[in-house]
Amino acid sequence: MLVDINEYEKLKASLKLMSQLAQGEQAGKEKGWMTIEEVEAELEI
Repeated sequence: MLVDINEYEKLKASLKLMSQLAQGEQAGKEKGWMTIEEVEAELEI
């Protein structure tokens, strides 16, 4: 199968993002979710 290189790169980026989102969701389920206040404090906002 032939795929345009730009489409291939978009597909790779989408798969990487989906994998990272799944890892974040799993971490939230295992370790608990952070409140917005905790996130802001962590990021020093």
